[in-house]
Amino acid sequence: MFKNLNFSLLFVLILLVLSSGSIFQTMGIDEYLQLIVLLIIFVISIKNGFFRNKSKITKLFLITFFTLIIFFVQTLKIGNLLLLFNNNNISILVLITTCVLTSYYFKTKKNFLFNLNFLLKILVLHGIFSSLFLSFFPTESVLFTTISGGSKYLGNYLFFQRTHVNYFGFLDPTYINWFGFNLQRAHGLAWEPGNYAVFVNIVIFLNLFIFKNIRFVIIGVVAVLLSWSTTGIIVMILQFSYSYILSLKKERLKYIIPRLITGSAILIVLLNIVNTNYEEKISGDRSGSGAVRVVNTIASLVTIYENPLIGTGFHWESYDKKLKNTLEYSKSITAAYVDSDKVSEDSSFTNSFLRLFSQLGIPLSLFLVFTLFKQNLVPKHKLLFGTIIIISTSTAPVLLTPFFFIFMINGVLNIIRK
Repeated sequence: MFKNLNFSLLFVLILLVLSSGSIFQTMGIDEYLQLIVLLIIFVISIKNGFFRNKSKITKLFLITFFTLIIFFVQTLKIGNLLLLFNNNNISILVLITTCVLTSYYFKTKKNFLFNLNFLLKILVLHGIFSSLFLSFFPTESVLFTTISGGSKYLGNYLFFQRTHVNYFGFLDPTYINWFGFNLQRAHGLAWEPGNYAVFVNIVIFLNLFIFKNIRFVIIGVVAVLLSWSTTGIIVMILQFSYSYILSLKKERLKYIIPRLITGSAILIVLLNIVNTNYEEKISGDRSGSGAVRVVNTIASLVTIYENPLIGTGFHWESYDKKLKNTLEYSKSITAAYVDSDKVSEDSSFTNSFLRLFSQLGIPLSLFLVFTLFKQNLVPKHKLLFGTIIIISTSTAPVLLTPFFFIFMINGVLNIIRK
């Protein structure tokens, strides 16, 4: 197994994952980590001869130049040209450059998917072990506190768990009940369970459709259930349904009915879990996170409606102002369905898929969605993989991070090449 590992490739993958929705985001050092990733991949690109290839340099220049034009038009709309190179615009340029260089680097490596699967399997297992270890051996030893102060990470330097801090400053852990045991929600190195479930579903995809490793598919199922992520479970159901339909096409007629009965029974159980989880998050004691996601999704849709062509831009104050203008309206129309009164005035972008449309506008965002299905880093079942990314990032703020955005940039490069 280890003979197929490429340690330089594995190192780059580790940096991409850690800069894409990991615990470093809660420490406030994710931007510095992205700069480190860019510096390292820049050095690797020099070593690999990227800057001696005129075609590749031209593509990087074209993408950067077009991005600057978009920024310029958005700045004109805001009415302040001094904001052209604001911090968020610079971050997007860093992100794009990183993804272009990394995409070309990955294409030179034959075992990209094997190394990606190896890394993500380790992250999945770490999340499971952290959840179980700290559920049976709880501790109040604080490793670090998030920048906002709303959560603390408890544990040791190997296993740790995110724990909310309530209004009075006391620890308020979130448990799920499994067969009478109160278990911590798994998140591993991801900063919260929803982000962790995204990576787990990619592992399930790789082992279900690429490497055919059923044992780790089962481990992935356990990880998703331990994360107790509603979206994670829905994406997992989607994958199994797709796999089930494919298998029926190859199955003999006499086995189809038993498989349909078995598959339907499993589906009913999983959908019941989704329904229970959803109701808890929108109207139960733990309704805060679900209400925030619903309200902010509506707010994002209204923002897109009001800024359809070029979006709000990435300048944070401008985006934040436009999103807050729609927040009260969103809370009022969702009050009958969720506990919207628990949603604070602070805007959020948990739906990073719609955030793309909010900040870039509909035409360019639709093009980027199209490019997601034109990527070739994952060459098989592209439609399903793209759908997994879209649904998963609709409840997780991770789309505009190096690991996830690289698939769109790879698709852009493929379209330019053709």
